[in-house]
Amino acid sequence: MSGFDTVFGKCPICGGGGTNDPSPGSVFSTSDHTGVGYQLVKYQGKWICPRCKKKLIAHQQDKINLAGHRREQRFRDKVGVKRHME
Repeated sequence: MSGFDTVFGKCPICGGGGTNDPSPGSVFSTSDHTGVGYQLVKYQGKWICPRCKKKLIAHQQDKINLAGHRREQRFRDKVGVKRHME
């Protein structure tokens, strides 16, 4: 698949194939079949649709934010900050 600037096909994550051809036949096709399936982008070594790429990036960012929140909460607990008003 390397060497192609534009790849169209079914997204292996969401299974979406686009409105032009809901069943393009193979998982991937080259730009010779423009409009067959979704335009796919390469992300982490996989060809996926841009929507799934955004979801994966958001999920990773959520994990990072949650880890930071947990670190901050552990610090607050160590210094004695209470979680509620008395």
